[in-house]
Amino acid sequence: MKNFSVLVIFLFLSATAFLTNCSNKTQETATIVDSTGIDSTQILQVIKAMYTWQETDTTQLYDFALAYPNGGFCTGIDQEANNNRMAELKETGFFADDFFNNYKRILTKIDTEIKADTAKYKEGDGLENDYIDASPWCSCQDYPDKYWETLKIKDLVINGDVATAKWFWIWEKEEFSYAVKLKKVNNTWKVSSLEGFENM
Repeated sequence: MKNFSVLVIFLFLSATAFLTNCSNKTQETATIVDSTGIDSTQILQVIKAMYTWQETDTTQLYDFALAYPNGGFCTGIDQEANNNRMAELKETGFFADDFFNNYKRILTKIDTEIKADTAKYKEGDGLENDYIDASPWCSCQDYPDKYWETLKIKDLVINGDVATAKWFWIWEKEEFSYAVKLKKVNNTWKVSSLEGFENM
């Protein structure tokens, strides 16, 4: 009887160890930190290219333009200007659909809040600053010259066709980091979320 009890305990412990090991293996295969360097290189390239475009090539530096008909009171978002901005963003090929869905959410939120407000804002009253205290592109007001050339990525985690990472720069001996999410679309990594836009 003693031998039978020992055998049962041994089998129980073996099964537990086996199931734990399987669970760990499942977790390891579900979340992969890029080991080949191929994906991390492509992700860094698209992030740098996106910021190079935003800082040097875009024709419209500002997002979420507001409407001031005839220089009068703000009536909400400037739909035409924002449609043009989104078309310009789409043309770059840097962004996934998730990014544009969130962009539309922000536009709707701003428009709704302005129209629901009883106060009347004239152009130049600083209303824009109520929504954008810092650039949503970096959640910053100041940055190093040509930061897009020297930024690096860290904390990269790839889960199938989805990746999360932080880009960072070192400025005056301080590290500044910013969260980015990406999605692989037709074998190409595209930006699906930027921290500054998510926080709006």
